[in-house]
Amino acid sequence: MHIEATTALWFLIPALPICVYTFYVDMKHKRISNLTVWVLFASFLVLGVALLPFDGALWMSYFGGIWDNLLRKLPYDTLTWLEPLRPAPADGPLVKPPADQIPWRFYNYVIVFVVGFLFWMLRQMGAGDVKLAAVMVLFMDPRDAGTVMWICFAAILAATATTLLIRHTPLHRLAPEWAAWRQTSMDDPNTVGGGQRLTVPMGTGFGVTLCAYLALGALYGA
Repeated sequence: MHIEATTALWFLIPALPICVYTFYVDMKHKRISNLTVWVLFASFLVLGVALLPFDGALWMSYFGGIWDNLLRKLPYDTLTWLEPLRPAPADGPLVKPPADQIPWRFYNYVIVFVVGFLFWMLRQMGAGDVKLAAVMVLFMDPRDAGTVMWICFAAILAATATTLLIRHTPLHRLAPEWAAWRQTSMDDPNTVGGGQRLTVPMGTGFGVTLCAYLALGALYGA
């Protein structure tokens, strides 16, 4: 794994209790509060700034190079008034910042949020699930994307299987009021997916994914 073991351990300290609370609320009430997401986001900001590298000069050079490349594509021959904007010849190839730099985390945050928003519009994910997933990827090294996908798949599958097992066995009597065991109503405007069917406990799966990834990173990280 590419995430540093020390970084993963520090991230795990606040993430673990937050994810445990997320599991409890998601299974009992089938929702994820904004406060939970904000606390997780704030913990990343505090620890991320302290632990993750950031080279401001390199990023300024990178974005400046992208801007220059865009300017070079303008039709200066036909639109002479653009001539003052013509950039100077490039000094060398564009240097891409390393993947461990903190801005890449926010780049992934935007991508996950946009994809999750599309799923929310299709009523396949709850709004809390979308926000939690987006904040969750801030804690993950972009180079570990493949590993994270497998962990997430296994976590959601395990959460769904466990929910089905408890729902159809006497185990649900241990917490009969929990919403995870109840069928959803098609008349409920907040129902994800619609219809009289069980919905996947995405929040629980995402929480398990984050904790499992950070725990593995603390043990086997760089």
